[in-house]
Amino acid sequence: MVKSEKVTIKDIAMMAGVSTAAVSYVINDKPGVNNETRKKIQDIIRDTGFSPNINSKRLSSGKSYNIHAVLDKDNPRPCKLYYLGVISHIIEELSKFEYNLIVSYVSRQDTALAVMDVINKKNADGIFFFQMVDENLLGEIAGKGIPCIVVDNREIYTELAHVSVDYSLAAYTATHHLIRNGHKKVAYVGMQKTPYFCQQTLDGYKKALKEADIPFNEGYVIYGDFEKESTHPALEALLSSGDIPTAFFCVEDFYAVCVLHYIKKLGFSVPDDISMIALDDMILSEYTDPALTTIRLSETELAKNAVRMIMDLAQGRESESCVIRSDHLIIRESIKKID
Repeated sequence: MVKSEKVTIKDIAMMAGVSTAAVSYVINDKPGVNNETRKKIQDIIRDTGFSPNINSKRLSSGKSYNIHAVLDKDNPRPCKLYYLGVISHIIEELSKFEYNLIVSYVSRQDTALAVMDVINKKNADGIFFFQMVDENLLGEIAGKGIPCIVVDNREIYTELAHVSVDYSLAAYTATHHLIRNGHKKVAYVGMQKTPYFCQQTLDGYKKALKEADIPFNEGYVIYGDFEKESTHPALEALLSSGDIPTAFFCVEDFYAVCVLHYIKKLGFSVPDDISMIALDDMILSEYTDPALTTIRLSETELAKNAVRMIMDLAQGRESESCVIRSDHLIIRESIKKID
């Protein structure tokens, strides 16, 4: 038996008594080889431990064996941290298909330039966008025949493939848990810069209130932006009013940490005076004081489904958009049960 480190396609072809083209068809999973011969070649490849040179595979298949991920530099810090976790799982999943991940970390206005540069150099078989993508750019990509997917879709894309988190379900689960613990005066802390995401979480929050026959109170809704101090004026106004909520639902752990810090600064105790819950289960939520109860949004499931979809599309198969079920409650120390 030829030692694996010296085995070439020619060696495999000689052992199998076939042409190098037939071996290439099998390696690249192309038709043109009958089942008996295909199995014979696959057995020899397995027994010899043969692994084709990536450049040879690229030449024979016409593929780059790269997927391009575009990470928006303008995203707020908590999103960047979350997506870095997702990306690490994507890399792991892509390696199972012998694919690499190229990451572009660019400002929104530079996205098109970075993406088209990779496409024109034929250096990607597919593209991941995170959260959102410019529709004009989508038209250019479609013209090149390159599949793309939006990961953690926070906009309304009807025709573009995407893998999304069920933020409405996550918000409902969080609010419902507060209500089960006796809280009827639950405030909502969200963001308006991503309207679709905001509407999803607000819908889930309202659904939980409605099921419990708790009237929706517009005065309990607080919006911020991507700056940690953005909610402070509204929080101070609400907590100095005569109608103080007993609990806060925050749409992200980052917001919850900011709110937690500020309301403690105002003299309130968590959870004795005010309970808190959020979405994400970022690592920092374990180390707040008190540790934050949250809904886990699975980075692993997001990555697995994103890779499955992009591989299907890159190989010419159809792939439907999917929504990740997001109701995994992580109970820690930030909620007090009240009568």
